[in-house]
Amino acid sequence: MLTANAQKFATDPLVSHLFTADPSAHVFNGRIYIYPSHDIESNTAEDDEGGHFDMKDYHVLSMDFMGGKVTDHGVALDIKNIPWVGRQLWAPDAAYANNTYYLYFPAKDKDGVFHIGVATSKNPEGPFVAEKKPIAGSYSIDPCVFKDDDGSFYMYFGGIWGGQLQRWDDNKYNAKGALRKADEEAVLPRIAKLSKDMKSFYGEVGEIAIVDGTQKLFTEKQNDKRFFEAAWMHKYKGKYYFSYSTGDTHNICYAMGDSPYGPFVYKGILLKPVAGWTNHHSIIEFKGKWYLFYHDVQLSGKTHLRNIKVTELTYNDDGTIQTLSSFAADDKGLKDYYKDYFPMGVAVSPRALLNDDAPLIRREFNSLTPENAMKMGPIHPKEQEYFWADADSIVAFAQRNRMKVRGHTLCWHNQTPSWMFVDARGDTVTKEVLLQRLKDHITTVVSRYKGKVYAWDVVNEAVSDTPGELYRKSAWYKICGEEFIAKAFQYAHQADPDAQLFYNDYNEIDPVKREKIFKLVTGLKQAGVPIHGVGLQGHWAISEPSAEQLDATLSRFAGAGLKIQITELDISVYPKEHNARPKTAQDSNTEFTPNKEQKQAETYRMCFELFRKYKQFLSGVTFWNISDRGSWLDNFPVRGRKDYPLLFDQNLKRKNAYSKVVSF
Repeated sequence: MLTANAQKFATDPLVSHLFTADPSAHVFNGRIYIYPSHDIESNTAEDDEGGHFDMKDYHVLSMDFMGGKVTDHGVALDIKNIPWVGRQLWAPDAAYANNTYYLYFPAKDKDGVFHIGVATSKNPEGPFVAEKKPIAGSYSIDPCVFKDDDGSFYMYFGGIWGGQLQRWDDNKYNAKGALRKADEEAVLPRIAKLSKDMKSFYGEVGEIAIVDGTQKLFTEKQNDKRFFEAAWMHKYKGKYYFSYSTGDTHNICYAMGDSPYGPFVYKGILLKPVAGWTNHHSIIEFKGKWYLFYHDVQLSGKTHLRNIKVTELTYNDDGTIQTLSSFAADDKGLKDYYKDYFPMGVAVSPRALLNDDAPLIRREFNSLTPENAMKMGPIHPKEQEYFWADADSIVAFAQRNRMKVRGHTLCWHNQTPSWMFVDARGDTVTKEVLLQRLKDHITTVVSRYKGKVYAWDVVNEAVSDTPGELYRKSAWYKICGEEFIAKAFQYAHQADPDAQLFYNDYNEIDPVKREKIFKLVTGLKQAGVPIHGVGLQGHWAISEPSAEQLDATLSRFAGAGLKIQITELDISVYPKEHNARPKTAQDSNTEFTPNKEQKQAETYRMCFELFRKYKQFLSGVTFWNISDRGSWLDNFPVRGRKDYPLLFDQNLKRKNAYSKVVSF
């Protein structure tokens, strides 16, 4: 038995008594047969040409049912019995026709050039007898033989780098053939129809076009999508699925088409990178289910000593295929790392709960804040009209997934509908009318979500940024004075006595602004107003706050006798600016550089170290938006300048900052 390493894998190897790779699976006579490469330790130095993959024979494996005992039928073909081969028996495939089983295999001839050979047997497990010469007109590696519904057979093949496909242009060999440059169209896989004898090509070898959604071919620099090797073809509900490895980016991708000749439109990643450098696969249907066979290096940890595995495929209703991972799902999210500290939340739109953000949200967070859906303008656009659908959908999602909900926000100077401040003639309303409207709004909204929203940002940003002024000169203040603030808390408490009520504001690390906020919230508390906490928004940057600033801020509010929550956390990768400005030439460099990434990660680390320090006072942390796909900071302070302020990148992958947040 070979020794397994300690990585957490989704499935186990099918066999462990020998190293196997490149599994080509087929169903013959109701039984699953697998035709893999047989990896060995050849002591050949590793290189980009694949010299360390120096396989010398093929075994055939089989099993009666998925998950059943795997039988090794022994050596089915040995390199010593193939006259034309010099070395390296790489990824094979098999087919059945003419009452014969055919084994197709790539190997280097005596001159070191890859061609594709064929061997035959009357039994699916072999032994196989090889033809004396390779298939005329064949070249490169990784043959896949596909039988269409009309009985025609096609061979798909090719592989760049060590597979030598870049050396073949117009089916002519050029020993000096080089890889394409970054902006040139990528090398394309090949197709040839097989003759009825299954040992020769019927016509010329052709190319297969893999295109994007605009019918454009991929360039070499698009190496996360372009073809590298490991062609496979299968058919599902009348559509042709061409799948392949991207090689140096290690994905198995797939594309769909309406003909065995293509073109094939790229659809996405079928299998994410596995442990080990190579990624190779096959797909079969067995007893009404579809399966993906693949390999990794779980047993050895060495890229040239692999082991084959299998997992089930799932098709979506539109024919696309759900992406798979060879690793066991890591269900541990931010909420799990911080379960002994405070809830971890995120601000969301209803749309995010319906797309691929949703699984990330469920995994990482246990608290949701409606980004806009509960603000006065969106939820109460007209005096006699409420729009509940968006807020309801977010609350329902949270309840289904056992998440808390923070309501944001009941009273704010922005996103307040204009009708709130004027009467039917367009004149400014009196203080009494405005307070009654505020009461009606808060009572209606809070009552609807009573018992479902555990905390509310009752009043948002009422403190002034102007030196010498305590209160912002908003329409609320101009009509009601400071009284609207206390009234808002009283109305909310009357509607839901169990809800936690917060005052929420920004620039809280600035000592002057901090003292204004402190004066407001402690004054409300001393006056008996039902305020339970202060929300510090946390719109910060890699340039601020310093550890000293943040520590001083948390320490100050910890002494107020109120709960503290970080309510809108993000960390911009640009120097902090507090006012909007036009875009300039200096804003053209929007790349997320390693330097920016490192600074951001360290800032997040520092922030969460202090959050944990104040855990007895801090009752929640909420991020403002989910990932770098979209943030309000893409348009503030500079409209159209891309920012990267969150823990997840534009592909929803965890960034370096994430590891800093959870490493404690």
